[in-house]
Amino acid sequence: MTSAMLTLDWHGGENSGQRYMEFSKNRMGEVGKKLFFNLRDGVNFEEARYQRDLFNDQILEQEQQAMETEGLHFDRIFGLTAEDHAEAEAQTAEDL
Repeated sequence: MTSAMLTLDWHGGENSGQRYMEFSKNRMGEVGKKLFFNLRDGVNFEEARYQRDLFNDQILEQEQQAMETEGLHFDRIFGLTAEDHAEAEAQTAEDL
């Protein structure tokens, strides 16, 4: 029974100097977040980069929600409903 699976990797390429760890499985925490660190004077976690990445993720989430809301308003202007979207998606799937 594995509680966590952690991968150590390089961002970009092996000699880029940007090392990170990422959990692919973690019963007690987040999965899929890159945790950058360096090995100057021991192991140093790059807290500022982590906080910036969290902030960027939050901005992206807000933008996605805003786009969905704007899309619904746009659809309402033209009288489109959820059924219209389902029919359009089904037609697109058939065309592929």
